Amino acid sequence: MTVAHRGWMGRPVAAPLLLLLPAVLPFPTAPTVVSGRHPNGILEVRLLAPFQPADPQQLCCLERTFASSRDASAIILITSGADARANTPTPPPPMEEHDLRRLASRERALHAFLREAASRIPVISVGDGWHHSASATGLFMAAPTRVCTDRTVLSLPECRGGLLPASGTLAYFRRCLLPHLHMYVALTGAPLNPHDCFSLRLATSYVRAADVVWLLDELRHAPAEYLDLALSRRARTPHESLASLCAGDVQGLLDASLLKVFSVDSASEVVSALQAERGQLSDMLSSCGWHTRERAEAVADVLDTAASALRRAPSEAIAETFAAVQKSQDSRLSDDAAWELELQAQCRLASRRPTGK
Repeated sequence: MTVAHRGWMGRPVAAPLLLLLPAVLPFPTAPTVVSGRHPNGILEVRLLAPFQPADPQQLCCLERTFASSRDASAIILITSGADARANTPTPPPPMEEHDLRRLASRERALHAFLREAASRIPVISVGDGWHHSASATGLFMAAPTRVCTDRTVLSLPECRGGLLPASGTLAYFRRCLLPHLHMYVALTGAPLNPHDCFSLRLATSYVRAADVVWLLDELRHAPAEYLDLALSRRARTPHESLASLCAGDVQGLLDASLLKVFSVDSASEVVSALQAERGQLSDMLSSCGWHTRERAEAVADVLDTAASALRRAPSEAIAETFAAVQKSQDSRLSDDAAWELELQAQCRLASRRPTGK
């Protein structure tokens, strides 16, 4: 099934629907990855399920695909799509330290390849769906040009599972988020919607979900040096109705509350600070002014959700994540050092988990 429209430079084309991508790119290299080269030299790589380094087939497939693409004129990496077969990845099994380090090294090499490629050619990641793990979020963030849509959600839920959100997210998030927001997202796994991603610069462009199929078609047919022009034709500003963390009438009050809670000096103070800040809202919640009450209710919902997430997270994971995020804010810390910081904390947490042997 195809849909005719006017594509690159106004010429009529037949745009394949997203679900038919395997027919367009006939080189499936793993059940969850499809890749292929377009006539203009652009490499397109689509993940049909969230990225999981612990999935050896998926990881090997990406390694082989990237290794064979040195002569590509551009790279389009679709890290999550509306046709993905799964939204939530399977938690990784407990691993020994040497296995964790080996896996982290391979994952880090994928990110390094994308960064090196971006110094020579355009590299665009399109996150048209859920990225419900640090690994999926980190792969999306590794590209310099990152496109979010109405369906995009980024979250780091690892802490609730007794792990630390790794995969380069310490380095990526500290560039975009203020320290207290970074701490909030890392500790609670709060989902960030497209308005959040765009407003906080986690995504560099926003495209409406209905326009994604047309955007991808234009990118597939445009000369590599004009991909930015094709993207600018479809890019929009997210509608204010999508706003959550960055909603205009709530943002100031919410940001002030999160700053008080997630700027404390130790992990043990977070819960008590959260309870104290929740209590401070009581007067606003009982206000006779409906606008004041609505703003307070929106902030209270965020704080209550954060408290619920922290109650479910093991104290060791909270402490390690808090310390890692706090240390990562040092401007003298390189990205490589931030990766190592993640890995050391992850290994300490792994040593306390049963291996099943």
